[in-house]
Amino acid sequence: MPGSKLVAIFFLLIHGCILTYGQTIAPNEDSALVAEMKKYTFLNTHDSLMLNKQAMNSFCMAAKKCCKDTNEQLNIIYIGDSHLQAGYNIGVVRRKLQRKFGNAGRGLVFPYRLAKSNGPYDYVSFSADEWDYRRNVFADSTFTTGIMGFALRSISDSVQFGIVLRSNEGLQYAFKRLQLFTDSCASCKVTVTDSAGLMLAKRTNQSPYIHQFDFDTEVSSFKIIIDADSLKRINISGVNVCSDSRGSLCHSVGVNGATFKSFASQSLFFNHLSKLDAQLVIISLGTNEAFNVYRLDTAALRAAIISMVDSIRSIFPNTAILLTTPPDAGIKVRRKKYKSHTNVAQVAKVIKHTACDKHVACYDLYTAAGSYANWYLVGMMDSKRIHFTRKAYEIQGFMLANQILNLIENTP
Repeated sequence: MPGSKLVAIFFLLIHGCILTYGQTIAPNEDSALVAEMKKYTFLNTHDSLMLNKQAMNSFCMAAKKCCKDTNEQLNIIYIGDSHLQAGYNIGVVRRKLQRKFGNAGRGLVFPYRLAKSNGPYDYVSFSADEWDYRRNVFADSTFTTGIMGFALRSISDSVQFGIVLRSNEGLQYAFKRLQLFTDSCASCKVTVTDSAGLMLAKRTNQSPYIHQFDFDTEVSSFKIIIDADSLKRINISGVNVCSDSRGSLCHSVGVNGATFKSFASQSLFFNHLSKLDAQLVIISLGTNEAFNVYRLDTAALRAAIISMVDSIRSIFPNTAILLTTPPDAGIKVRRKKYKSHTNVAQVAKVIKHTACDKHVACYDLYTAAGSYANWYLVGMMDSKRIHFTRKAYEIQGFMLANQILNLIENTP
């Protein structure tokens, strides 16, 4: 059977499974998470853990305007490492804000499966073609990464891939607009349809790095077909799917193993970032800086944080920036014996001090989440004492979302 027919059948099967999946989701997750959090007395939800609150004023005012203006959108870009890539914590933040301000779409997505990596559970990707890939942790001068911190490079002249969006805790992410982020490839021909190939999107804008398409009606899936010049393969950096409706749009950019330097060293990332209108940029990094070295170079860490903050400010001078400290993690000292990694505590301290010096907001997740040992004892952390379970990440996302919403409500 030809590859295109296999892909079409795959789309239909996945689409049916996704509809079933979406129908089983309970719509009210807030009450469930509140009940779950009551079990864990080690959590700290005090509002004093949001530092430099005044640096969030521009975002809070934009949020209040979004509540009043039927045409306004509230756009957030959340950048992080493996704590973010699976999408559990940002998923809660996204849904909570969209239930408050309205649903403007899913935002950035990436076909992680084609890059042999894990991704959020609220969409699936597929392709019958083979791809080369990188993430910003291992990028080089010949293979740069863009907005999602990942890049796919077509191996053959003609390739295609697609993504189907799931119903996400009762929220639907049908869209009419699609933006494909790439490297510079003016010679590439790009076609966009829905997953079944029945509806063709119209190209509405094109720059060297972004191909924009609009559908006549809302769809919940897409297929991108690329015919590239054999002398210049195209690099796929990410796809933004959204609508023109009022509401919140929360973009998630998570990369396993990433550091501040991983993002700051990629000029294409900031080129793409400049194309996204943002009222708030959240940066949750630091765990890998702690684990990558025996003795932490605090001066180098501070310089990397400043570099990233300054690069974002050069793009969005009036946009609020929120740094978060990494959660506590354990390090093995001998067989079956762990202790808190002192480097993580140092990283958290450097991030808080740098945030103060650069006049940006900071959420102290290190203090809010408490000791890694507590999470491990209740079965919500992996055996290496670094990563959390889905429910733990959702709780942490819920805590951050509440801090943000409380700040908005208390801003005059």
